Amino acid sequence: MKVDVDIFRKLGDKSRKLVDKLKKLVDKSRKLVNKQSKVLDKSQNCSSSDASSMRKRSDSKAPSRSGNQTSRYDEPYISEAK
Repeated sequence: MKVDVDIFRKLGDKSRKLVDKLKKLVDKSRKLVNKQSKVLDKSQNCSSSDASSMRKRSDSKAPSRSGNQTSRYDEPYISEAK
């Protein structure tokens, strides 16, 4: 029984090419995920800093109460520790 070796060589070559393509796709997807996570981190940092600056502005514009009672707006703004 004679086996045609060329068929197996061709199949091996095709499988190697497919594996190489898969490796490239995995690398691309990892790069995209890294970019996405960086963008998300930046947007979360920006939104948290925007929210804290909005709190500062709203606290400073709030009217203060007169009399013996002090409101929380009369106290200086203390930022939360990160």
